[in-house]
Amino acid sequence: MDLETLPNIKFWVRSREKKDPFFIQGWKKNKFYPDFIVVTKKNNIVALEWKGEDRISNEDTQYKEEIGKIWESLNKNLHFFLVHNGNVGEVLTKLKEL
Repeated sequence: MDLETLPNIKFWVRSREKKDPFFIQGWKKNKFYPDFIVVTKKNNIVALEWKGEDRISNEDTQYKEEIGKIWESLNKNLHFFLVHNGNVGEVLTKLKEL
């Protein structure tokens, strides 16, 4: 993903599991650390979770998508995207609008 090429991005960071303060806590014991955290110039906070095609439909991915969507519903400035090779362009287009 070319996040740095989007003009509306204030900054983004690559999350490192268990080393970053940002996580989403679901109903399972382990915390969920999205792969990327993006902040836009409109102060939207975007959590991006990247998955390979072989992991899109597994149980762990479904769990992360579910808690990501719950997190997103808490505030109009929170956004979650599950990203894979088939939807990168679509996600980048949506990010440009935030």
